[in-house]
Amino acid sequence: MYKYTSIIIICTLIFILIPTFSLSFSLSLPLSSHYGCQCVVIRIDDMQDYWIDQVQIAVMDLFISKNLTLSVGLIMDDIGNDTVLTEKIEEGLDRNLFELALHGWDHEDFTTFDLLQQKDLLKKANEKNQILFGNKSQVFTPPYDQFNDNTLKATNDLNIKIISSSLEAENDFNEGKDIFNSKIKMINSGSVGDGIYHLPSTVSFYDYEDENRTKVSLQDILNKVDDSISKYGYSVITLHAQDFAKLDEEGKYIDIVDSKQIEDLLLLIDTLKLKNISLSSFSGIVD
Repeated sequence: MYKYTSIIIICTLIFILIPTFSLSFSLSLPLSSHYGCQCVVIRIDDMQDYWIDQVQIAVMDLFISKNLTLSVGLIMDDIGNDTVLTEKIEEGLDRNLFELALHGWDHEDFTTFDLLQQKDLLKKANEKNQILFGNKSQVFTPPYDQFNDNTLKATNDLNIKIISSSLEAENDFNEGKDIFNSKIKMINSGSVGDGIYHLPSTVSFYDYEDENRTKVSLQDILNKVDDSISKYGYSVITLHAQDFAKLDEEGKYIDIVDSKQIEDLLLLIDTLKLKNISLSSFSGIVD
């Protein structure tokens, strides 16, 4: 009788302990197992020749000095003559820190062009990117965040696999249904531009409207980053070169670095690190 009682007790313990062990094992897994890459892409738009050079260099130097990944959005018709700028971009590329993105040919609204025109603009941009920096980009960050069906067809035809607009633009386009979710590895399901990865910007360092700019608070940025990571497994933060430039008395950007904005960017990056959120490139996420 004691023998059978012991067997019953052992079996009961097994049934109790197995769920507890499973739960403990599940909780001990890295967050990335449940929440995608648990990472952030920081992209900087509007990079161009002979325009607030010291400011553009200062931002790139921050990422290089900290050994951090940065996606650099280039206005391709306005890049290549300013050796100070191109050499700094090449430095970031040589250290495998910079990912180059096409930010249009001449910062145009692509939705104002037909398919052939969009394709021509992107083709010219990528050919110039290859001449200057040795390879073609697979990332398009459309100026003004605007894109349409023809944009997706053009990017797909040219083997540009990633588009990063904004959450608002994605919601307007297709109710956000095409947004890439790294937790389930799902690309857009539509027939148009099939195979394009949509990784929209979650939040900007500054918001711009009608020539006015408004600083987004650190807490607002972090809240939107957390929300995006919980939904998609990653987040995208957009910077603009002018975010870090001082203004003159007339409110125009001047080529003087606003050190306070650089410090705030560094604080943002350090805070992400404390939250165990790493920096990635667009291609790093989809790969």
